[in-house]
Amino acid sequence: MFVQHDPFPTNGAGQIVSNYWGVDHSSVSNDTAEVDMEYAEAGTIDASLRYSPPARSEADKTALVFHLVLAPTHGTMFPTDGKAMTSKEERTDPTEWQIEEPAGLPSTTVNTAIRCVLERREQATDPVIRKNAGETLARLLKLH
Repeated sequence: MFVQHDPFPTNGAGQIVSNYWGVDHSSVSNDTAEVDMEYAEAGTIDASLRYSPPARSEADKTALVFHLVLAPTHGTMFPTDGKAMTSKEERTDPTEWQIEEPAGLPSTTVNTAIRCVLERREQATDPVIRKNAGETLARLLKLH
């Protein structure tokens, strides 16, 4: 989706946005495009599964402007002869719309955050993380 990929934050933090979001405006000119995505901020979750609400604001919604470019995609092909995958072929695939600027903080919807916190809580052995996950789930379910 992105022309340049930033490394995933080492602190595991992520932004949560409303389940209801959409494109407010878009324009295309040759091999570039601009898309305004509108959403309501719903908070953040850190690596310890602690929820933080969004900063107070007079605005009901936030808009992000994405600049898109038509850029080639790249793929890797492995042989289909049933033998061990010892050889591969790198290839350039057709162009597709990709977001030009770096991704920034990873984001997800409230519904997806609930699912991810549930999964991480089940895998966690640290009682603090399990407790944080329970409290975070209670708050996220109120946003649902």
